[in-house]
Amino acid sequence: LDFIRLPVDPGPFLAADTKSRGQLLDMLDKAVTATLDADLGIIVNVQANGATHYWNPDRMVSSTAAPAFDLYRGLIGELAGRLERFQPGKVALEPVNEPPQACASNVWSQVQHALLTAARASSATLPLVVTGGCGSMVGGLTALDPAPLSPFEPILFTFHFYEPYLFSHQGAPWMREPVYRSLNNVPWPASAGSLEETLAS
Repeated sequence: LDFIRLPVDPGPFLAADTKSRGQLLDMLDKAVTATLDADLGIIVNVQANGATHYWNPDRMVSSTAAPAFDLYRGLIGELAGRLERFQPGKVALEPVNEPPQACASNVWSQVQHALLTAARASSATLPLVVTGGCGSMVGGLTALDPAPLSPFEPILFTFHFYEPYLFSHQGAPWMREPVYRSLNNVPWPASAGSLEETLAS
């Protein structure tokens, strides 16, 4: 079974009134249903938008004391309960995308534990995707202690790997270094000669 990963911005859900939030949840249901109808699995990834001034990761998941953490945790619980209704084994929930805390951060462990607890309070069986700190990179995963996570099973572990960045982030406007924004058509795999030609063009 192939899975897609659907990023869902929590900001609109948290900012919406009851009616609008219901409409957003209905839209999410339709996206999940369409995915399952296409014989695909789906990971619903709650992914805060770092470009916004208000509903951003710092405000929601920087710690359990973050100003909007309680609202965010409530949304995770609501989503878990909603997603449990779908076909078992084909739907999973990923509570946070690329947590910003340090790789071995106790703060991230506390945030993740609280979110998993909220999800499990709404669903005992929905697979939950867990990750380490420092942007879900390999270092964060290897620093993660799996023992405290066992009560939340079924769980899936994830990490992100972007090397080489010159390929995976070519043309990315959010990268600070201008070279990434300027690159396009970088070949994969790239030889030293072909990369030099790309940089020169």
